[in-house]
Amino acid sequence: MPSMGAVVPNKKHPLPRWRGLLISSIPLAWCVCSYFGWLTFLENKFVDWRFHYRGEIDAPIKVIYVDIDSQSISEIGGFRFGLSG
Repeated sequence: MPSMGAVVPNKKHPLPRWRGLLISSIPLAWCVCSYFGWLTFLENKFVDWRFHYRGEIDAPIKVIYVDIDSQSISEIGGFRFGLSG
């Protein structure tokens, strides 16, 4: 019967132990940066880039905004037009 020799146990690589810690540190760092407002600049740049890339979108309806204040009412003399839709 041949001699088997010494059997060396497989050593586990130390990376799997630290993998969870490394992976969980990324969201933690992201939350800290977000809390202190350090991501606002990047978020604004990405939104600007998306709008620039998308381009202008035509409005489906035309909207007119009329602001009637007390000075206008005193000059016009009240509502002479219908307010119904």
